[in-house]
Amino acid sequence: MVPNRLTGELREVDVLLRSSTPPSYETVIGIEAASRSRRAAVDWVEEMIAKHKNLPTDKVVRVSERGSTEQARALAIAEKMVPITAEILEHEDPALQVINSLRSLWPKHISLTPERARVWIDNPDVGVEVIQAPWSLRVFAVQASSFVT
Repeated sequence: MVPNRLTGELREVDVLLRSSTPPSYETVIGIEAASRSRRAAVDWVEEMIAKHKNLPTDKVVRVSERGSTEQARALAIAEKMVPITAEILEHEDPALQVINSLRSLWPKHISLTPERARVWIDNPDVGVEVIQAPWSLRVFAVQASSFVT
């Protein structure tokens, strides 16, 4: 169960793989499975797109026992989902097979907290000076009307 980012309501995902990498980035892969008598159609892909839009999943892997229609597979790939079939999971290390199916993994949401800041100042009289910037420092551009805090 994972919370919807907008409502906070919990949603069920068949399988969640979580991985943390230094310094503190968590990657979440949601795996959704379907066992139907026919190949998965485009409506299931559209349902998964809508479901995962506001879930904290960085990548969605769709596992369909019978495979997918061409239209469903094309839409899943265009939406950066990974469509796989059940045969891949029959390998001796199915988790490795799923991970190997991922070409790239980009986080959907990243939070950054600055810990320090330095400012390089090109002073014509002295040269370049580097100062440890206090958080209250306001920097103004000479030829612009905006500023950075």
